[in-house]
Amino acid sequence: MRLLMQGKARTRWRWWWWWWWWGWMAAVAVAGVRGGGSGNNGEQIFATTPSHQTAVLGATAVLPCRVLNRRGLVQWTRDGFGLGTHRKLAGFERYSMIGSDEEGDFSLRISPVHLEDDAEYQCQVSSATELPLRSQVARLTVFAPPDRPKVTQPPVATAGAALTLTCSSSGGRPAPEIQWLDGSGGVIHKGVNHTQKPMEDGKRMYAHATLTFTPTRHHHGRTLTCLTHNPALNTPLDAKVRLNVEYPPEVQLEFSPEELSEGVEASVTCRVEANPSELTYRWFRGGSEVTGAQGPTLPLGLLSRSDNAVPVACEVTNSVGTSRKTQSLNVRYAPLFVTAPSSQSSEPGKVVTLKCRVDANPPPEIIWTRSHHSKVVGRGPELMVSATAASAGLYICSARSPGFAPLEGRVHLRLRGPPLIKAQAVVAVPEGEPAVLRCGVVAVPHPVAVTWTREGASVNSENGHSVKEEQRADGVVSTLTINKTTTKDFASYNCSVINEYGVDTREILLQRQPVVPLMVVVGGGAGVVLVVVVVILFILCGRKRQARGPKDKAAEAGAVVVEKKSTSSSTSSVAAVGGGGGGLGGLGGLSGVSAREENSVGSNMGTAMKMMPTSLLAHDSQSTGQDQGYISYVDYTRDYSPVPVSVGESYQQFQVGGPFARSTPASDPPSSLPSSVAPPPYSPSPHGNADINGGPNGRVHASANGKVVNGNGINGTLKHALLQDLKQELKRDLSQDLDSTVLHSKYIIPPQSKIKPGTLV
Repeated sequence: MRLLMQGKARTRWRWWWWWWWWGWMAAVAVAGVRGGGSGNNGEQIFATTPSHQTAVLGATAVLPCRVLNRRGLVQWTRDGFGLGTHRKLAGFERYSMIGSDEEGDFSLRISPVHLEDDAEYQCQVSSATELPLRSQVARLTVFAPPDRPKVTQPPVATAGAALTLTCSSSGGRPAPEIQWLDGSGGVIHKGVNHTQKPMEDGKRMYAHATLTFTPTRHHHGRTLTCLTHNPALNTPLDAKVRLNVEYPPEVQLEFSPEELSEGVEASVTCRVEANPSELTYRWFRGGSEVTGAQGPTLPLGLLSRSDNAVPVACEVTNSVGTSRKTQSLNVRYAPLFVTAPSSQSSEPGKVVTLKCRVDANPPPEIIWTRSHHSKVVGRGPELMVSATAASAGLYICSARSPGFAPLEGRVHLRLRGPPLIKAQAVVAVPEGEPAVLRCGVVAVPHPVAVTWTREGASVNSENGHSVKEEQRADGVVSTLTINKTTTKDFASYNCSVINEYGVDTREILLQRQPVVPLMVVVGGGAGVVLVVVVVILFILCGRKRQARGPKDKAAEAGAVVVEKKSTSSSTSSVAAVGGGGGGLGGLGGLSGVSAREENSVGSNMGTAMKMMPTSLLAHDSQSTGQDQGYISYVDYTRDYSPVPVSVGESYQQFQVGGPFARSTPASDPPSSLPSSVAPPPYSPSPHGNADINGGPNGRVHASANGKVVNGNGINGTLKHALLQDLKQELKRDLSQDLDSTVLHSKYIIPPQSKIKPGTLV
């Protein structure tokens, strides 16, 4: 009301001031006309007059006033009260008229400005001869800055209960404007109420603004700001308040692991926001409280599919209240049949429902396919099928749940009708052995009865017979077993079956199986083994022929092989000496070379020559007990017939006509070998064919003097010449190396005359 009265007074003052201004301007205009027309000196007038101003408490205010052609006195009035005509206004220390008389400047200066300076001011000029001059009334408004605002609030707020905050500010002129800001700096309009009233001095104002709202848990810890605005302030003043809101627990459930699965051990944790934070816990599972569970975590144990959709609740209490959070378990588990899929049977033309009930989480997608192709014939847990010959058969339902392997079930759609028998027409077994006759029946519905007859007579489980039935989904298998067959059991048997749609029968003939003799079986097996052995031996012989070396080939040709070994390089060379017939049979005297001499040759030359068969030195071996290292390559079965001869026997036994002489011609000269060294005996040559040279054994040899000697003279000239030459070679200086090439050229005798001398065979 007071503000309304002040507003009306100001309005009236403005109207009065406008009327005074226009009156003053009219008076000045009239004075000017008069002065101009009379030609006298000019009248005193205002060059500058004061206007409305504002000033801040404690600042300096200047009200201008300048007079031209002044002839009277100048003074200022405040609210109609004259302040004096002297520039230093007595009694008003803060007031003075500044300027100079020469310039006619009589401006009023107020410093510092106080609240009582808020008034209306007028500049006046007196005159003895003329009307006095009065300026327009100028209003000086003094602004006073308010004090810093203060906020009053309860120490604690409760969520859900109304809360009132008050922001107060005093000492402002004019009254300060108060605003409430939220935590983000936005101005709050809802719930704000403003109040103003003057202070005791009647000039300054007291203002306050209240904010009323209902806090929630989200207001806890937030900061609200009270802001005051005033013309005397360069920047607003503010006051902040931090809210302390107590609220009941806010509960959330958190599972570990996040995704629950069958067979996994899990737990649940109660996440709570509350003020105050002193809390108590209670757990519930499946509607019942879990005894002993008082902490923030509840173990759930090993999960199973039965735990799916079971509610779990956490109840938390503090001093403000109690909160409870309930959540059902979401347990993932693989598809499983609720009931096993079952086959269906129907008469043709009727509609049949095939069912595939599957339980899984996530819920499964069920599709139906036929066994003979992958085309989808239906979806969902049930499939409606019209029973026909084309639709009958196997159906597959497949249940697929994300994250798990598909589950498949097989069901058959069978058409009802008369039975059908499938059986072997003829069964053959040996007499005395068991016989098994099977009768497979396909029948929907199942047969009423299956009977066996033999030549019109019923066969039952007696007298060594037994009948068993194996039930199947689409029929039955009836088995008739005869433990030991006799002659009378070999006959014709009938299997008959009947169901509600018809009858079928099938004849099975039991025959006697002929017995194969044991010797035939054994002989056949032995023949097969023999053929296999012969084939293996043939293969091995072929491989052995391919792997034969030079020694084997020479020995096969009937030649004596001379081998030279070097101790330094471990190399060997092989030469063949022709055998057969008389061959070198007369060289028995060579055994006269002692083992000592041979060792001497080996030590001086580093070479061991093995030229002769070991039988040629049999008497040396017997006397010394050592093998001289000779390796025989002579065919003993062809060339020699060994006879044991002692060392002391006379050489006369080997002369012409002796018992061991190979031939008896009188022309053969006696041997020149000493009698102490007897050659091994020889047997007559088994070869009686003569070659083109007339030799009885097919061999012709040249003697040392160039004469041709046939095989019958092997103990003659050739024999002596060869032995003498060999002894001379061995008795030479052993320091000289024996040239194997020379020896080969002398002593290698081809087994046939058509082979050139010196050729290795």
